Amino acid sequence: MFQRLVSHNDDIRRLVEKGYAVAFDSNYLIIRDVPYLDNGRRLQTGAIVAKLVFVDKDNVIQDDHQIFFAGSVPHGLDGNPIPNLGGGVTVLALGENCADVVVQRSFSNKPRTATGQFPDFYEKIESYVGIISGPAMELHSANPYTFNAAKDVVSNWERFVSRHAEWLLSRIANFARTPSSPVSLYGRAEYLCHRESARSLVESRLAVFAPVLEVSYGRVSIRAQKTCWGSCSRSGNLNFNYKILFLPAHLQDYVIVHELAHLRELSHSARFWAVVGSVLPSWRSLRRELRGKGML
Repeated sequence: MFQRLVSHNDDIRRLVEKGYAVAFDSNYLIIRDVPYLDNGRRLQTGAIVAKLVFVDKDNVIQDDHQIFFAGSVPHGLDGNPIPNLGGGVTVLALGENCADVVVQRSFSNKPRTATGQFPDFYEKIESYVGIISGPAMELHSANPYTFNAAKDVVSNWERFVSRHAEWLLSRIANFARTPSSPVSLYGRAEYLCHRESARSLVESRLAVFAPVLEVSYGRVSIRAQKTCWGSCSRSGNLNFNYKILFLPAHLQDYVIVHELAHLRELSHSARFWAVVGSVLPSWRSLRRELRGKGML
């Protein structure tokens, strides 16, 4: 779908060329990695979702001037919610491929045109990103054009593989020789190597699910526990095992939601599992799957 829509719709092609992280989910256009400020002027990342109306199998037009947003309420440099963003709390179910995009609200900012509509998707996204991301771009030099950045990362990764091919092959061979106890391959060096990547992952998922559960948390620590994936203290501090980085995305989300749910119910009571189930209805199967992985 991606190549087909980009090649047949000039406005969507321009979004990709500008550097937006464009994706599609059935009848929706998705723009990931949209930076914004929360109520503490901290940098957060959300996603814009806009409905696609198919004229035929290759061409799409807008539904209206509104968008959906996956993220908390965007704030301005003054610490107040950005004005002139109508709408409200909204729930929108997306497909499995975009399960990381959890829509929480809708926005309505009608353009000053004769029709009250945007000319095309390019102008629509540019307008909303300017409003939502402007303060984050000014305060944190945030970049909403991560598609180009992702291409640079791929190039860096290719260079890394080329330079360290022998070492990578030796690590793969170690895994092959010890399939039943890979935990022995993790040590302090691996922990220090992956700690910050794990922190980035955890903080990005916390930013998604904390507003959904309507909880706030304190300090976030990345550790190398031997027997648990995460923990939550009575003071609201969260600890996560750096090996969460190596879990499938759906299990990463389960660990994150599990610990956030403890901020509302500290024990593993029926009320606690009800909180988890409000976000992840399939928590039982997720818990079984995670237990089956041990500690990797």
